[in-house]
Amino acid sequence: MIRLIFPLLIGLSVSNLLDAQPRAMVSIFRYYVPEKGNYADIILMVDGSTVEPVLMDDSLMHAHMEVTYAFYKDFNDLIHPYRKFEIVAPGSEREENYHPDFFDVQTIEFRPGNYRFDMTIKDKGFPMLPTKTSTNFPIEFDGKVPYMSDIIWIAKEDTIISPRDYVKQGYAIKPYLKPWFSPDIKSIKYYAEIYNTHRISSEVFVLHSYVKDIKNDKILDFTESYRRVKCDRVHIVKGSLNLSSFAPGTYLFTVEALDKNKQLVTARGIQFYIPDIEAPKEIVRNSESTVDEFTAMVNGLSNIDTLRMYVGCLRPISLNDEQAFIDAKKKKGTVEELKDFFSDFWINRDSLNPMGMWKVYKKEVDLVNNEFGNKIERGYETDMGSVYLKYGKPNQRVQRFNEPSSYPYEIWQYYQHPMQSNAKYVFYNPDLVSNSFELLYSNVRGEANNRRWQYLLQQRDLPENNVDRNEGEEHWGGRIDDFYDNPR
Repeated sequence: MIRLIFPLLIGLSVSNLLDAQPRAMVSIFRYYVPEKGNYADIILMVDGSTVEPVLMDDSLMHAHMEVTYAFYKDFNDLIHPYRKFEIVAPGSEREENYHPDFFDVQTIEFRPGNYRFDMTIKDKGFPMLPTKTSTNFPIEFDGKVPYMSDIIWIAKEDTIISPRDYVKQGYAIKPYLKPWFSPDIKSIKYYAEIYNTHRISSEVFVLHSYVKDIKNDKILDFTESYRRVKCDRVHIVKGSLNLSSFAPGTYLFTVEALDKNKQLVTARGIQFYIPDIEAPKEIVRNSESTVDEFTAMVNGLSNIDTLRMYVGCLRPISLNDEQAFIDAKKKKGTVEELKDFFSDFWINRDSLNPMGMWKVYKKEVDLVNNEFGNKIERGYETDMGSVYLKYGKPNQRVQRFNEPSSYPYEIWQYYQHPMQSNAKYVFYNPDLVSNSFELLYSNVRGEANNRRWQYLLQQRDLPENNVDRNEGEEHWGGRIDDFYDNPR
C-alpha cells in the first residue's frame, strides 16, 4: 500500500488549519485479476470537519470536493485520460452539525512499471486555489509467480451493499487509512489477496502472520499464527488483529506465504503505531482543542539550535517543497519561521494527534542519532540515518568492517519498500576515520545507482582509476557478491 497524507498549505497558522482548506488522506492499494492484469484502488478519505459545506438543490448542506488524478508512466509520460471528478458527501440540514468523514474509491488498470501520481483537490465551498501533491509508486507484478496484494485495514464491513460502497469479495467495507490506532480501538480487521500459489510445487501452502516491534526487531509471540491453506489462483486473506495488548510504539504487521519447507514464497507488510497519547474521538469544528498541547509545546520552543535540529531532522520524510524550505532556512531562518514550519509540518500530517506523531518520530530520530551520528554529522544527516527514517529498520543488515581488500561496508535489505520489493542499499566508509558511511549503491529507482560500486568498494586495494571497470577482484576473505545476493 502506498500511503500519502495530503498536505495543507505551508505557512498557515495553527489556529486556522482546520478552517483553511480540506484535509485528506489518499492511499493506493494494488491488486491483480488473473487473465486481465494489475489494477489499483485509489482511496481518498476526507476529514469532513475541514470542508466548507455548501447549500445544494436538495436544500441540504453538502461537502463538495473537486478532485483531479493524473498518472505518469516512468514518471513523465502521462497516461490518458486523467481523471477529474467531484465528490458530494451526504447532506445535512444544519451547517454547524456537518462534519462526518467521507471517502471515494477510483479503480484504475495499470501495466507493470513505475508511475508518478499527481493529485489536485479543491473545496468547492471555500474560495482558495486548489492544493496539489505527488508521489511515486511501482506496479511490479507480471502475473507469472506467486504474489501478494497490499494489505488494507478495515474499520467496518457489511453484507448489505449500496451503490456508494467499496466492495471486496461480496462485503461492503469502510477502509481505515490512518497509520496509527488510538487506545480506544481494541481490534482491527485486515484484507489482502495472494495470487498464483497454484504454481507452488505442492497442494497447500502455509499462511504465516505476525506483528514485529520495530524498536527491538522482535516478533510479538501473541500475534504469531500459522495455518495451512489450499493452493489456488487467488486466495483471500482476511483476519482480525487484537490491539488491546499493544504498548505505545511502532510495529510492522506481516503476512507471509511459505512453501512446505517453510521457505518464503511471497509476503507483504504494513506499518502502524500506537501513540502514547489518546487521540480525540472526534474533531469539533472551529475548535483548537485538538492541537492545544502541541501548540503549547511549539510556543515554548525558543532556542534556535533546538529548532534547527527539530526542523533539520524532518528532511528525510519531507516532500520536495518542504525539503526546499529546510535547505534554505535551516541555518538562516528566524525562530518564528522555524516554529511555523515545524508546527504546520506535523498538523498537516495528523491534525488529530500531531504531538503523538512527533513523539513517535522523535524516538526514531534519537535512535538514529545514537547509532549513526559521528563527530561531523548528526545521525539524521547521514545517508544511513536518512534511509532509516524514511523506510524504517531494514529486514536484513549485513555489517562487514574487516574484509581484507574492501572498505568497511553495510548492505541493507527491505523485503517491502514503497518503490519495489527486495530493495537493497550498499553503504561504505571510504575515509576509514569518521565512521560516516556513504550510500554507494541501491537497486531502487531514483536512489544512488553507481554501476561501478563493486569496484569502488575495493578501491582500498585497487587505487587505479579505471573508468571502464565495474567489478572488483576476487580476494581472500571477500564476500561482497555473496552478501549482496543473499543478505543475512
